[in-house]
Amino acid sequence: MFNKMKKVLFITTRLIYPTNSGRKVVLYNYCKGLKELYDYDVYLYSFLEDGETKELKQPKFISDIYYAEQPGKLEKFKNILINSLIKKKWPLQVSLYYSKKTHDRLIKIINKISPEILICDMARTAEYLRNINIPNIKKVLDMDDLISKRYIRQANNDNLNISTFGIYTQKMPLSLKKILNYHLLIKKILKLEGKLLAKYEIGVCNDFEKIIFVSSIEADEYNRKTNSNKAIDVTIGVDYDYFSEKVAKIKQQNLIGFLGNMYVSHNRDAVSYFLKEIFPEIKKNIPNVKFRIIGRCSNEYKIQFKELDYLEVTGEVEDIREYVQECSVMVAPLTYGSGIKTKILETMAMGTPVVTNNIGVEGIMVENNKHIFVCENKKDFASKVIMLLKDANLNMRISDASKRNIYKRYTWNNTLKNIKYII
Repeated sequence: MFNKMKKVLFITTRLIYPTNSGRKVVLYNYCKGLKELYDYDVYLYSFLEDGETKELKQPKFISDIYYAEQPGKLEKFKNILINSLIKKKWPLQVSLYYSKKTHDRLIKIINKISPEILICDMARTAEYLRNINIPNIKKVLDMDDLISKRYIRQANNDNLNISTFGIYTQKMPLSLKKILNYHLLIKKILKLEGKLLAKYEIGVCNDFEKIIFVSSIEADEYNRKTNSNKAIDVTIGVDYDYFSEKVAKIKQQNLIGFLGNMYVSHNRDAVSYFLKEIFPEIKKNIPNVKFRIIGRCSNEYKIQFKELDYLEVTGEVEDIREYVQECSVMVAPLTYGSGIKTKILETMAMGTPVVTNNIGVEGIMVENNKHIFVCENKKDFASKVIMLLKDANLNMRISDASKRNIYKRYTWNNTLKNIKYII
């Protein structure tokens, strides 16, 4: 008997490889799981981020990749002016991603490959699928998290500049960047974007059969807000065998680490807060303590710390395991953000104890003081870091417990089970 091939087309805001950011890790493993666990042929329609090229070698589990074109400057301005500022219909990020030409090409690709499932990556690409209604094709929005919450939290932060917009600064016309580079205006834009997103997130509910969140807490919150049961959680997993493998030769006794992409504003602000509000107290108690920042960053970011002998900025590294495992403690004092933090799960799998706060563990199933330390003020945060640096037995207990928890709850084969609800 002839068996029709099962196909899924995933519209992504970036290539899913190499897996050098938390979101790419998630997208990569969702696609891999659809192929290897559920036997779907996976096709991508992907935008390119700065630094990504079509020459990058695609994973074997991807059947084919089509490349989406960014809207031109004029179309971006029209989108922002009409749909975001006047009609208040689209969040700014939707306006920066939406192109009529790209939409028309998507229709042709759908007709060519005839997928059973269409999935779009985050609210910023939802407009490409909202008005597509083809019989027997299921539409899914991979929301990731309630990003509106992140913008609303971020708007209350005092450390705002044009880099606050992160990846979106790459999408903005130069003239718009110059206009936006003012603290008060940035705060207003963030508040506007938070409101537009909150409205848009609820509005798209009727346009999709299922909506994916990485956190069960946010999936439940979304279902309450929309009076529906469309939201499901497909939480983040960890390649436990890879991350738990010991690759560092030694653990440096008084080395604290921070892991994250430093092009992302909430990571930069977390480091800034740690250095200003927490690190001085630690250094007063342990004078020879050092701090290591691990992750992608610009040369400008590196240069600002070059005179500090107690601080190391690695930039992007080939294997984060060595750099994280050499640290005695990892910190994540996040001042805003939303969803589950990939870097915290990966760090726990690597066996380096983590000190964070409620934002850092949001959506993660952990027990405070057993798998991780969760601190809500800077004094307690510094105290827990000092304890872990001075008490080798405590350090080892937290390390072992955190690894066991990740193995039990957050391997990809376990976390991808909920994909069955979209297929």
